[in-house]
Amino acid sequence: MVRVNRGLLPIKAHFLFFMAAMGPILPQLSVYGRELGISPVVMGTVTGILPILFLLSKPAFGLLVDVLRHYRKAIFLGLILATSLFYALLYFVPSRFISQYHFKKIQCSQPETCKLDNLEDLSCNSTSRVTCDLKCNKDTFKGISGIIQLGLQDNVCFYNASLDCSVCDAICDDDIENNTHCLYTSFTFWAFIILISLGTIGFNVLNSISDAICFDVIEDEYDYGKQRVWGTIGFGITALISGYVVQYFSGNQLTYTPALIIMLICTAIDFFACIKLEIPIIQAPKNIFKSLKDLLNNCQTIVFIFYATMAGIVDSFVVYFLFWYIEDFALLTKTPNTKLLEGLIVAAQTLGAEIIFFYISGKIWNF
Repeated sequence: MVRVNRGLLPIKAHFLFFMAAMGPILPQLSVYGRELGISPVVMGTVTGILPILFLLSKPAFGLLVDVLRHYRKAIFLGLILATSLFYALLYFVPSRFISQYHFKKIQCSQPETCKLDNLEDLSCNSTSRVTCDLKCNKDTFKGISGIIQLGLQDNVCFYNASLDCSVCDAICDDDIENNTHCLYTSFTFWAFIILISLGTIGFNVLNSISDAICFDVIEDEYDYGKQRVWGTIGFGITALISGYVVQYFSGNQLTYTPALIIMLICTAIDFFACIKLEIPIIQAPKNIFKSLKDLLNNCQTIVFIFYATMAGIVDSFVVYFLFWYIEDFALLTKTPNTKLLEGLIVAAQTLGAEIIFFYISGKIWNF
């Protein structure tokens, strides 16, 4: 007969529903930025700076909880709500998704009425740079640069006005690499950057606090991996479900509404589960630089830091750019929607691999 330790249920429930709330959102953050037109260089720069903010925010949060220790549960619960709120607000950031334009029977020669200099002078809301693939009788031209007037999308002006063809069909996509000025001075860009930064900082602080709570609850009696595995179960399940429902309800226009609903439901359940948690007193270090110096004088610490750094570098390619590559490949092959595929990838990673290694991690560590 299976014995259930009721004392561990709150921490298991927290891991399950906290990570379940993040499953529909975290894997899609970089992809959402790509859909807004943010380049991989900028996204990589932002995600490279964020770990520095994590390093500063975690001891700052520890200091806050230490000063207001009687309110530590309220602070913890508030941080759960704030993290989900920051991610939820991404839904209301004005969309500027990469668009695709189809043109039939266009003339490849540059018409006199198409004044590129005049178009360049128009506002960012009036024009968009594009790259086009042209099919002209038996000839095909790829990667042709041009510009369109938004709202007058029956015509496209090409920078190369000497194409040797008569009548062509064209498929054009927004050129995110050359539309950067308009995007990076927009409210959309800065709202996105600020919200993902605040949300990701909150998520990482909550991860640290959740681990501290877990170790306080289990002490040396129970296996940490067997508690933490519930987080990966929740993450994988909701990533898969949200991938399916987002693709199902999107149709011709991509919508993240189902993912938002799943996140809010799981956050609400997590909030009530955490009311039953006993939050330990987390002491902030009195002298963080002295503590770091003591750690760095230990050879085992140096080896571990090197390993963690290498693992983080490799992991960052998967976390931030695997889905980016999938979306680029889908655009190249004219695949309309890949959200279910992305959900299946996360499910395979978490439900297929991480569950196994969370259960055997203790044995590997003691080997």
